[in-house]
Amino acid sequence: MTPGVAMPQRFHLRDAQAGMPAADWQEAFATLWPLLRPAQLSPLALFTNLDEPSNCCCG
Repeated sequence: MTPGVAMPQRFHLRDAQAGMPAADWQEAFATLWPLLRPAQLSPLALFTNLDEPSNCCCG
């Protein structure tokens, strides 16, 4: 490990929801959606070479 370099860590929203009752996470999302509506999104990027592994870590 190189000092001063951040190590990637897994984070997925489903991990946090795994132990929550459905009503609890639905209530949390009800308050989150209005905050996300005005969010600026990055331009759309199309992935053309699906045969190569991506740099994305999903588990």
